[in-house]
Amino acid sequence: MDIYRAACGLLLATALLTPLAAYNPPVDKAGALTIRIDGPRQMTRTGVPAPVKVVLENAGAEALRGRLRVTVIDSWIVAPNAAVDFEVAAHTSREYAFTVTAAPGSYSALYPSTRSPSSVPAESP
Repeated sequence: MDIYRAACGLLLATALLTPLAAYNPPVDKAGALTIRIDGPRQMTRTGVPAPVKVVLENAGAEALRGRLRVTVIDSWIVAPNAAVDFEVAAHTSREYAFTVTAAPGSYSALYPSTRSPSSVPAESP
């Protein structure tokens, strides 16, 4: 009976915790640069712009600069739609504001979001 309870407990724990391990928050790291997307926990209406900020954190000893672009899927809209120049001083962070609008006909789901920075060390004065 104890083995049965242990097996049921393990199965229940696995079933409850597996979805948590499957979710990857919108954070990515490349070298000294960490990129985080802070947006609404959920979007409940289509056609209404929602504020989103992209936070760039530079853990390195040199300033980083580059271009940042947020892309969305299907007919969703992001503004600004063009790449944005960024510069983040050493050991600091910067925030960049965007809006995202869900397209009509979108379903409630976890949609992918991407951020694509290209960075180079900033030149010293």
